[in-house]
Amino acid sequence: MSMQSPVEIWKALEEKYNTELRDLKVAIPELLQVGAIILKLPSSWNNYWKKLLHMAEDFTVEKILKHLRIEEET
Repeated sequence: MSMQSPVEIWKALEEKYNTELRDLKVAIPELLQVGAIILKLPSSWNNYWKKLLHMAEDFTVEKILKHLRIEEET
């Protein structure tokens, strides 16, 4: 099976490793996942991630990804 797009590759990796983590009963807290996503943003996004860190809102992974997609499109 040949994967064409980065999205396909990401989904395949996500499924593989999420399955392994579930099988091992490893739970990574969502807050930790969100923090890791924010900290891994490129340096060109520094102002944006600082803004995110100062928001009072508790982000879920879904919410942070939605915010990032919107920011990337603008």
